[in-house]
Amino acid sequence: MARPVNFSGDNMLHNRLRERRLRLGLTQEELAEKAEVARQTVSGIEAGQYGPSLAVALRIAQALDTSLDALFWIPQPAAAPGKELVQCIGPVKKGSRVRVARLAQGLVAFPLSSQDFFQEANGLILELYDRDKALVKDFKPELTRQQTIILAGCSPALAVLVRKVQHRYKDISAFWIPLNSMQALKSLRDGLVQVAGLHFFDEQSGEYNLPVIQRTLGEQEYAVYSLCLGEQGLLALQGNPKRIGNIGDLTRSNISLVNREKGAEARRILDAFLKHNKFSPEQVRGYSFEVNTHLDVAQAVTLGAADCGIAMKSVALNFELEFIPMTRERYDLVFLKRNLENPGIQALLEALHNIPMKNELETYGYDTAVSGKNLFVSK
Repeated sequence: MARPVNFSGDNMLHNRLRERRLRLGLTQEELAEKAEVARQTVSGIEAGQYGPSLAVALRIAQALDTSLDALFWIPQPAAAPGKELVQCIGPVKKGSRVRVARLAQGLVAFPLSSQDFFQEANGLILELYDRDKALVKDFKPELTRQQTIILAGCSPALAVLVRKVQHRYKDISAFWIPLNSMQALKSLRDGLVQVAGLHFFDEQSGEYNLPVIQRTLGEQEYAVYSLCLGEQGLLALQGNPKRIGNIGDLTRSNISLVNREKGAEARRILDAFLKHNKFSPEQVRGYSFEVNTHLDVAQAVTLGAADCGIAMKSVALNFELEFIPMTRERYDLVFLKRNLENPGIQALLEALHNIPMKNELETYGYDTAVSGKNLFVSK
């Protein structure tokens, strides 16, 4: 974990050792004996004179029947003016341009990808803490103060939806985060986004989206609306110079693949094919070459980094690539019921019936026959 130098405050290791010990009715000597350490070690840690080694900390935690992070922690430092401590969604690194949004539970930052170069950023990652906390330089506080509707998902159709909402409603701030379907759904579950877009086939039920949503959201109340229908398939260079006919050709020695990360529907399609046909990932050149979005797949094929990859038809059309269809799927939007009355959410739902938006989606190869259909509302 990075150790920041531009924070003020106490970054020393803190502990609840004395509190936990007394709750269990143990003396320092009894705890020391159970943990097989010296009594002076227990006394010194409780007094904050020094931090334990990992081995000693584990022994003490086991002796107190608790976890390490419940017993020891480093407090998050206070941010200086113009800097914010935020939770991050998606992969970030020091120096990343980010969009910072204010949600009900606080500030959230997400990275802007290479395709978002002209998107408006309002923050810069200065330091990283743990996996999902960062110190951000907030250089456009007027954007940070806005209430923003965040949509997470991998389909470029979400970009069309956001653009139409922003053009039509000047008081609504909406932003799209390109995450795969499972990441988007988990972000919704955890309250980090207000809308999750997904196209995820459930192999057990043979149905798109609804079974996966139910398993992931559990007891939370939610609503599901359809955005559009689309196709997913193999992308290759225009003219298909390697004569790729179907996914079986991926095992040819002269074919290289660009793959998607785990949790992406494209990755599920590939893995299901390999399993069904008793192929191993080692038989596919490029199986371990992973990217995070449909646009990244298209870019890799366009630049010659791979011969093919699985992505949406809309991306193939945009990059003028050959498209070999494999699946026809339904792309849905998931909302938590407690957010449905939010004006931004209402604007999104209204936009699903907007004729100009449907027309634009159709130019990208989507079918809008189901757009705006309410598929499910939990009781």
